[in-house]
Amino acid sequence: MKLFLFPYLRYKFVNAYVDKLGNMYLVSTSRSKKLGSTEIDYINILESGYLDFKLQEKLIDSFKNCNSLKPQEVIPKDTVMGRFMGFKTYLRAVKGLKLIEISWHYNQGYVITPTEKKKGHGYIHLEKQKINSNENALAAAVRRGIDASRITSE
Repeated sequence: MKLFLFPYLRYKFVNAYVDKLGNMYLVSTSRSKKLGSTEIDYINILESGYLDFKLQEKLIDSFKNCNSLKPQEVIPKDTVMGRFMGFKTYLRAVKGLKLIEISWHYNQGYVITPTEKKKGHGYIHLEKQKINSNENALAAAVRRGIDASRITSE
């Protein structure tokens, strides 16, 4: 019943940022009426060397917390990653970070979308390299997404 009354519960997104050392920052999102899907101040951190079961655990927690906080309805001057990393701008906060978008859709499972970071264009989704997964293989699919993501210029 909830899915029909609240259609935004049919899908969720988590943005996974990975630094050069292999540390991962999982940022949950929420649905904004004006801005669409936006990042919220719920971040799970995995330090380099994490095992698949820990990655799986943190991913499930991040998805459970999607839509748990009310997103901002106006474009903020500072961003979630900016505040977390201690920078005023998103551009500075994500310098040197790969991005993987992980989405869950009701009755369809998970889709991992790697990105390419290009100077002047930001993150570009690599649609042809999307990886479909179920919950059991989610950690392995995210690792493949990280390998497929790249930074060509900043």
